[in-house]
Amino acid sequence: MSLRGAYLLLGAVILLWGSNWPIMKIGLNEGLPPFWFAVSRLFLGMVTLLLLLAALGRLKLPQRRDLPVILTVGLLQVALFLGAINFALQFVEAGRSSVLAYTTPLWVTPAAILLLGERPSRLKVAGLLLGLIGLVALFNPLALNWSDSDVVIGNMILMLAAVGWAIAILHVRGHRWSGSVLEIIPWQMMVALVPLTVLALVFEETTVPSFPARPGW
Repeated sequence: MSLRGAYLLLGAVILLWGSNWPIMKIGLNEGLPPFWFAVSRLFLGMVTLLLLLAALGRLKLPQRRDLPVILTVGLLQVALFLGAINFALQFVEAGRSSVLAYTTPLWVTPAAILLLGERPSRLKVAGLLLGLIGLVALFNPLALNWSDSDVVIGNMILMLAAVGWAIAILHVRGHRWSGSVLEIIPWQMMVALVPLTVLALVFEETTVPSFPARPGW
């Protein structure tokens, strides 16, 4: 891939991930229960990928060697992360939520040093320190309403989501894939659907939420 193509992909990721949070916040504000919201997104994504793989002739069951990492990523990076951010967005504004949820690299680096024996370069250490300083500046704990338990719990859940994603990344780093990542993604989604669907059935209404009437509807 050319350098220009890499920058275009980076810009696309920033644009899509950045706009994703306000859109999720709008959906939740419109009355979508957080766990059913996560289930619907995962189900649509899983079906789309299964159809795509079937059209490409690459749809197949995952190999046994990949099952542990499929479970780890499905439960921690997908189910925990998606369910946690949807739940926390009910109480935390989208901007702060995205900052906390995407602190994952800040937890991966020290964990990789301690658990995987990685030796980071001076630039990586400097980047980690700058990231931590930026997190404190953006998070601004002095501006947090510590008397509001919902806000405090929402922020803690977002941190938990980031740590869960970091654990999944560490597992992926030490794993040797038997199948391709694209072929495994829908199975990770399928794993994530199980706990999220259970949570939705237990804690949320099963009826379709009603939306406010729009002009001209």
